Amino acid sequence: MSARHEDLRRTTTTVGPQRDEVEIEAGGLDARTRLSQGRQRCVALSLRLASHRLMTTITGSAPVLLLDDAFSELDEGTARALVGELPGGQALLTTAGELPPGAAPKLVVRLVGGRLQQ
Repeated sequence: MSARHEDLRRTTTTVGPQRDEVEIEAGGLDARTRLSQGRQRCVALSLRLASHRLMTTITGSAPVLLLDDAFSELDEGTARALVGELPGGQALLTTAGELPPGAAPKLVVRLVGGRLQQ
Protein backbone atom coordinates (compact mmCIF):
# COMPACT_ATOMS: atom_id res chain seq x y z
CA MET A 1 0.00 0.00 0.00
CA SER A 2 2.96 2.38 0.51
CA ALA A 3 3.34 2.81 -3.27
CA ARG A 4 -0.34 3.67 -3.85
CA HIS A 5 0.11 7.43 -3.47
CA GLU A 6 3.03 7.46 -5.93
CA ASP A 7 1.14 5.16 -8.34
CA LEU A 8 -1.81 7.52 -8.37
CA ARG A 9 0.45 10.53 -8.89
CA ARG A 10 2.23 8.87 -11.83
CA THR A 11 -0.95 7.15 -13.09
CA THR A 12 1.00 3.91 -13.39
CA THR A 13 2.08 1.10 -11.10
CA THR A 14 5.59 1.40 -9.70
CA VAL A 15 5.94 -2.02 -8.06
CA GLY A 16 4.92 -5.56 -8.89
CA PRO A 17 5.86 -8.44 -11.17
CA GLN A 18 4.88 -6.47 -14.29
CA ARG A 19 7.81 -4.14 -13.52
CA ASP A 20 10.36 -6.97 -13.49
CA GLU A 21 12.92 -7.09 -16.27
CA VAL A 22 13.28 -10.53 -17.82
CA GLU A 23 16.66 -11.16 -19.39
CA ILE A 24 16.80 -13.75 -22.14
CA GLU A 25 19.96 -15.01 -23.77
CA ALA A 26 20.34 -16.98 -26.96
CA GLY A 27 23.72 -18.50 -27.63
CA GLY A 28 25.16 -16.39 -24.82
CA LEU A 29 23.91 -13.14 -26.39
CA ASP A 30 21.37 -10.72 -24.90
CA ALA A 31 18.32 -11.45 -27.04
CA ARG A 32 17.00 -7.89 -26.83
CA THR A 33 20.11 -6.10 -28.02
CA ARG A 34 22.24 -8.63 -29.90
CA LEU A 35 19.80 -10.65 -32.01
CA SER A 36 18.22 -9.70 -35.32
CA GLN A 37 14.52 -8.78 -35.39
CA GLY A 38 13.76 -12.18 -36.90
CA ARG A 39 15.60 -14.00 -34.12
CA GLN A 40 13.93 -11.81 -31.48
CA ARG A 41 10.57 -12.73 -32.98
CA CYS A 42 11.58 -16.40 -32.90
CA VAL A 43 12.44 -16.14 -29.18
CA ALA A 44 9.12 -14.42 -28.45
CA LEU A 45 7.20 -17.08 -30.40
CA SER A 46 9.06 -19.85 -28.60
CA LEU A 47 7.96 -18.37 -25.27
CA ARG A 48 4.38 -18.06 -26.57
CA LEU A 49 4.31 -21.71 -27.69
CA ALA A 50 5.83 -22.84 -24.40
CA SER A 51 3.17 -20.95 -22.42
CA HIS A 52 0.47 -22.53 -24.61
CA ARG A 53 1.86 -26.00 -23.87
CA LEU A 54 2.06 -25.22 -20.16
CA MET A 55 -1.57 -24.04 -20.03
CA THR A 56 -2.65 -27.13 -21.96
CA THR A 57 -0.83 -29.35 -19.46
CA ILE A 58 -2.18 -27.51 -16.42
CA THR A 59 -5.81 -27.31 -17.56
CA GLY A 60 -6.01 -30.49 -19.62
CA SER A 61 -7.54 -28.46 -22.44
CA ALA A 62 -5.76 -26.59 -25.21
CA PRO A 63 -6.64 -22.89 -25.40
CA VAL A 64 -7.08 -21.25 -28.79
CA LEU A 65 -3.66 -20.10 -29.99
CA LEU A 66 -3.68 -16.58 -31.42
CA LEU A 67 -0.64 -15.43 -33.43
CA ASP A 68 -0.95 -11.99 -34.99
CA ASP A 69 1.46 -11.43 -37.90
CA ALA A 70 3.92 -13.80 -36.26
CA PHE A 71 5.71 -14.73 -39.47
CA SER A 72 6.54 -11.26 -40.84
CA GLU A 73 10.17 -11.12 -39.64
CA LEU A 74 10.99 -14.80 -40.20
CA ASP A 75 12.95 -16.35 -43.04
CA GLU A 76 11.36 -19.25 -44.90
CA GLY A 77 13.18 -21.99 -42.97
CA THR A 78 12.31 -20.51 -39.59
CA ALA A 79 8.69 -19.92 -40.63
CA ARG A 80 8.41 -23.53 -41.81
CA ALA A 81 9.90 -24.77 -38.51
CA LEU A 82 7.44 -22.64 -36.54
CA VAL A 83 4.50 -24.04 -38.51
CA GLY A 84 5.79 -27.50 -37.63
CA GLU A 85 5.69 -26.58 -33.93
CA LEU A 86 2.11 -25.31 -33.93
CA PRO A 87 -0.01 -27.40 -31.57
CA GLY A 88 -3.01 -29.40 -32.63
CA GLY A 89 -6.35 -27.83 -31.96
CA GLN A 90 -7.47 -24.34 -32.78
CA ALA A 91 -4.96 -21.78 -33.95
CA LEU A 92 -5.75 -18.41 -35.47
CA LEU A 93 -2.95 -16.90 -37.53
CA THR A 94 -3.09 -13.47 -39.09
CA THR A 95 -0.75 -12.15 -41.73
CA ALA A 96 -0.50 -9.11 -43.95
CA GLY A 97 1.30 -11.21 -46.55
CA GLU A 98 1.16 -14.70 -47.95
CA LEU A 99 0.53 -17.81 -45.89
CA PRO A 100 3.67 -19.04 -44.17
CA PRO A 101 5.46 -21.92 -45.87
CA GLY A 102 4.17 -25.29 -44.74
CA ALA A 103 0.86 -23.92 -43.43
CA ALA A 104 -2.18 -26.00 -44.34
CA PRO A 105 -5.13 -24.05 -42.93
CA LYS A 106 -8.62 -25.51 -42.88
CA LEU A 107 -10.01 -22.05 -43.55
CA VAL A 108 -8.55 -18.88 -45.04
CA VAL A 109 -10.39 -15.60 -44.60
CA ARG A 110 -9.20 -12.53 -46.47
CA LEU A 111 -10.03 -8.90 -45.83
CA VAL A 112 -10.53 -7.24 -49.22
CA GLY A 113 -11.87 -3.73 -49.54
CA GLY A 114 -13.09 -3.80 -45.96
CA ARG A 115 -15.04 -7.04 -46.45
CA LEU A 116 -14.27 -10.58 -45.33
CA GLN A 117 -14.02 -13.19 -48.06
CA GLN A 118 -13.61 -16.96 -47.76
